[in-house]
Amino acid sequence: MVCGYESSDRQWHAFDAPFKGVTYDGIVRSFDSYMVDKQMLSIVLCRTTAKRWAHPFAWPDYVFGRRWRLYFIEPTPRQILHERNIRELDAAKKKVSSTRLVWYANLMAFLAPRSLNIG
Repeated sequence: MVCGYESSDRQWHAFDAPFKGVTYDGIVRSFDSYMVDKQMLSIVLCRTTAKRWAHPFAWPDYVFGRRWRLYFIEPTPRQILHERNIRELDAAKKKVSSTRLVWYANLMAFLAPRSLNIG
């Protein structure tokens, strides 16, 4: 499950995606470096993804997952736009890969040896 995060000063945001190699620990390290770079040790990492109680398979993660212990804040419009752009980019990548697959299948069908009908 992808989860969004934002700093309490609303100047930093990120998303974790474990299936893409972006983990919660990586998000925490990135936020810590942001905090040190800005020299603002009073800012806090917050979660911008709400718990969806209608999904019972997520309940164990809500109970035991560290990311769900963070404070929840509503995402800024900038983060919502960024998330939408990521989804559109993923959809475009899927479309390109399926287009390549169709192109490859058509090429293989064209190059396949034809049976000889002599008679």
